[in-house]
Amino acid sequence: MSAAAARTATLLAALITAAALAAAEPQPLRLTVAEAIVTALARNRDLRVQRIQPAIVATDEDIERAAFDPTVDAEVSIGRTHERVRDGADTFHARVETRHASIGLRQDLPTGTALSVQASTTLDRAQAGGDAATSSVGLTVSQALLRGLGPAANLARVRQARLEHGISLYELRGYTSALVASVEDAYWSHAVAVSRVGIVRESLALAERSRDEVRGHIEVGTLAAIELHAAEAELAWRREDAIAARAQAATTRLRLLDLVEPEARSPLTLMVELGDEAGEAQPLDDVDQHVAVALRLRPELDQARLRLRQGDLALVETRNGLLPRLDLFATLGGSGYADSFSGTLDQEGGGAHDLTVGLRLRHALGNRAAEAVHRRATLGRAQSDAAIANLERLVELDVRLAHVAASESAELIAASAATVSFQQAKLDAETEKLRVGTSTSLAVAQAQRDLVASRLGAAETRVRHRRDLAALHRADGSLLARRGIDAPGAQPGD
Repeated sequence: MSAAAARTATLLAALITAAALAAAEPQPLRLTVAEAIVTALARNRDLRVQRIQPAIVATDEDIERAAFDPTVDAEVSIGRTHERVRDGADTFHARVETRHASIGLRQDLPTGTALSVQASTTLDRAQAGGDAATSSVGLTVSQALLRGLGPAANLARVRQARLEHGISLYELRGYTSALVASVEDAYWSHAVAVSRVGIVRESLALAERSRDEVRGHIEVGTLAAIELHAAEAELAWRREDAIAARAQAATTRLRLLDLVEPEARSPLTLMVELGDEAGEAQPLDDVDQHVAVALRLRPELDQARLRLRQGDLALVETRNGLLPRLDLFATLGGSGYADSFSGTLDQEGGGAHDLTVGLRLRHALGNRAAEAVHRRATLGRAQSDAAIANLERLVELDVRLAHVAASESAELIAASAATVSFQQAKLDAETEKLRVGTSTSLAVAQAQRDLVASRLGAAETRVRHRRDLAALHRADGSLLARRGIDAPGAQPGD
């Protein structure tokens, strides 16, 4: 093989190896705020668990409705009786075989009406011969006149279970809102950490240039050698700050990945590239508008209102429980007797018809348990009413505090930008004065520190404003709607 061919083969092998290494390296995760939120909502494991809870709670309504499902009772039995029969001086053994079958259907209605149909037949077969068959059919209607009268009391538990399902939906909405807020907070925390790394890196390079300039002035004799100590100290401080900034960025990256990539094989090794910047201040609505929205949309308030409605239903149920049980019932039946089952169905074979109408009363003397339950429901209703008033006050306080914080950070953005401009001018002036020998390296180092602090403060203020906005929108309950997220419990008080 010629030398040229060998070099070509070596170059080709190097290119293949480099391409393989590049393909093997994990690609960085590029995220905007919206992408981070969508990814977290799709992959967050805790949210998956929370999503199942409303479906579990919804089964309680079916359980309560089952009280009004029709029921069927059926029975089949075979019995045998042995007895000793004395007939004058003679004694003999008699054996009777009894076969019995019955079936019944019962339906309870929310109106307090109970319907039941019962049919049965019995065939007695004696050893000595001769069969006796009896069949009967009966219809019973019972209507509650006091306790248990009407759908309001009988459907109270069903409606309470339905409200409990609505409460679980608001709980899911509140959890989802908290998750979205956590993702945004983690995103912007990493954004400010990345900004700090860049700013500190630039300040480190600036400190190195300043140190080199001081050395140059010392060599030409325009500065004393002692000035180098301040420049070296400033450079060492910048290196410490750079180490701390990289550690903070790594920490915030891991926390962000834990929220948006919980199922990745190696989430801790992924690098993150952020696609959004904090930007400038956003306009704010009037605080009273935010308060009005919060009183309408906050999931905690909607949960409390549904609890209050549950308390109203409990009062209806317990008030009904104070009444005595008084039922009007009517039973219509018919029976037939013959020597065979088919004969009992023959209308000409003889039989009987009966009709019974009456009242049934049952009441516990003192009725202590029912009165205690009703008293507890009354106190619980009053407690829920007071809790809602207190919660509305706390919600208003949350919104107003969040609005103050968002307003402050919005104003600080412009102020911090002006501070950066002034600190840059101050550093330029001190640097120029150092060149002409009218300043010191310590003054230049202090000006550099002030500039770095102002740039960090400006970056943190912009990010803080985005976080304050998210906190405000979460406080007024509009965070999910503003992010275009449709979550259960979107209709207040429903």
